[in-house]
Amino acid sequence: MRQRDELTAYNERVKLMSSTSNAVGLALLALGILRPAIDPDLSIGLTGMVYGALGVACHVGAHYVLKELRMTP
Repeated sequence: MRQRDELTAYNERVKLMSSTSNAVGLALLALGILRPAIDPDLSIGLTGMVYGALGVACHVGAHYVLKELRMTP
């Protein structure tokens, strides 16, 4: 039976967290900024700005999480 490499498992979890955070951030940006830009009946109001700011925060957080990757000893 193959033993699990703890470092590889940790790095994969970090990458998964970063990917998830980035996807949520892009979805929030699309909801807050892109959708009102496409639909003429909607305007980018306070809600759109909040979604946009949360999307940027999630995207930046994804980059921050990637700093936690560990190199081989």
